[in-house]
Amino acid sequence: MANRLKQIEKIKQGISITNDHIVNKDWDQAITVQAALIDQLLRVVEGDVVDYQSNSDKFYTFTVDSTDE
Repeated sequence: MANRLKQIEKIKQGISITNDHIVNKDWDQAITVQAALIDQLLRVVEGDVVDYQSNSDKFYTFTVDSTDE
């Protein structure tokens, strides 16, 4: 259950990052993050365990750029 909650928190973080990109009209980054979110959502729905340290061919890391513009 803890892993599933971690997955949900990562997805929420990705949604927030996507929204930031949309506000800034950074469409390429918004689409890239959305694609990662769709992949993660499917994994959660299918019951896959995502450890965020896998050797899979798709690995997405969400980070927030905290620099002021």
